[in-house]
Amino acid sequence: MQALYPAITLGKRATLTAVELAAVIVLAPQENPGGALTPLGGDPAVCRMVRSLSKVVGQVLVVVDQAFADRFDAALTGLPTEVLPVDSSATRADCVARAAEQAGRRGATHVLLADHRQPLMATDMVDRVVAALADGAELVVPVIPVTDTVKTVDAVGTLTATVDRSTLRQLQYPRGMRLDRLADPVTVDSLVGAVTVDGDADAVSAELPVDAAVLEAVIACR
Repeated sequence: MQALYPAITLGKRATLTAVELAAVIVLAPQENPGGALTPLGGDPAVCRMVRSLSKVVGQVLVVVDQAFADRFDAALTGLPTEVLPVDSSATRADCVARAAEQAGRRGATHVLLADHRQPLMATDMVDRVVAALADGAELVVPVIPVTDTVKTVDAVGTLTATVDRSTLRQLQYPRGMRLDRLADPVTVDSLVGAVTVDGDADAVSAELPVDAAVLEAVIACR
């Protein structure tokens, strides 16, 4: 984890103050952790994630099923990471708790929580999340507008109305929060009241390795 940020400037000169930041990638046993080793443009997806996050933190904590720990250690050689193995029976909540405990030991006050199902994270999007934390937000989520037409249906599936998209947003990662918020269950309901920042249309959600070609196409167009 990187030390206190006394004078780092991000984006439009948003200066970080009194924020000790850690970054966490949770690869819970039941979430196909091996998918994060899928190559994307020549690099394993998890390596791309670490490189994006390590631009604002000194070390990234990677929580992974102990059955995959050696493979992740090998893939992440030379990158600023610490692999935290968990038992194969561990739930996502267990993995998050392990990460929170280790981040706390390192003196973190705030955490960036990433998700391997959204491995493409633009630097400017990460910067916006961190800047919002530095401005005092306790919980920050990057979002993008919903552009698809959304309809409601009745009990038999007949279309009944069009939903107003102006108040709808798709949630993205990484999500920034105070360390004590990470210790709580990270659910959609727990995000109510979060500060939002502009996300990135390229930060698409995907299941690896199935969607590798889609993500590589996005990378090629950047």
